[in-house]
Amino acid sequence: MYCDSVNMAMDKRILLLDSDQDVLIGLERVLENEGMRTTVTWHQHEAMKLLSSDSIEVVVVGHHPPEINAADVLMVTEPGKKKPCVVLHTNPRHPFEADYLRSLGAEAVLEKWQEKEITAKLKAIMEERRLPQAG
Repeated sequence: MYCDSVNMAMDKRILLLDSDQDVLIGLERVLENEGMRTTVTWHQHEAMKLLSSDSIEVVVVGHHPPEINAADVLMVTEPGKKKPCVVLHTNPRHPFEADYLRSLGAEAVLEKWQEKEITAKLKAIMEERRLPQAG
């Protein structure tokens, strides 16, 4: 689903944010074919509103999304309300950048064209979030 207004995305779960339209469209298709619900945006203002909404459960952000960077997305939410974030990168094996993004809270830093790995990671994150918390 392409999001021109935050209200259109209220029932969605995975926010996809990147400047690469081909990656977003391809990943959106793959995830929705796997039964996941997505919202796609290219706009910083819209992304910030969506990040603070309860309708977004997980964020998938490209390393260089438009108007903002992945580090900003990782740091934007209030402590205790952070949403799991998977960062897509063109070279995730670059240790310094991957370690830096993980230190900011990225659940994973994955190659942006590896749809199977991205899908598997998102399924694992969402399953973990649905398990009852012990305590």
